[in-house]
Amino acid sequence: MQLAKLSQAKITHIVKSGDNLWDISRKYKV
Repeated sequence: MQLAKLSQAKITHIVKSGDNLWDISRKYKV
């Protein structure tokens, strides 16, 4: 549970930062 919560917070931070979103998309080929 704690790991999932940490993951969610990390994703939220990445989404808020915006620039990193492109890197994530490329990395996971979304």
